[in-house]
Amino acid sequence: KSNNGYYLGNQVIWSQFVRIFGLKGYKRTTYYSNTDVSWNVYALGRPVLAEVLAPKGVPGGRHWVLLLGDRKCMDPWTGLLESTSKFTPTGYCVIW
Repeated sequence: KSNNGYYLGNQVIWSQFVRIFGLKGYKRTTYYSNTDVSWNVYALGRPVLAEVLAPKGVPGGRHWVLLLGDRKCMDPWTGLLESTSKFTPTGYCVIW
């Protein structure tokens, strides 16, 4: 938040995300493709953020988790390692 990476309180500004972390680029989609996500995580070793339906207690209806592979993800809301089956994906963003 201190780096102005959000608008409207919790909406990610992807160009700021890339700049803040010194990354080269990103591809954001509003649909979920397990094939593309798997290719990026396993074959290319790229971080993938999955947009998911927000779990109970998380405001806004949508939420982001970091996919780690092996059906695991990191939930930034709780800081816990979770099973990907806990979430319903609606989109994703590949970062490189």
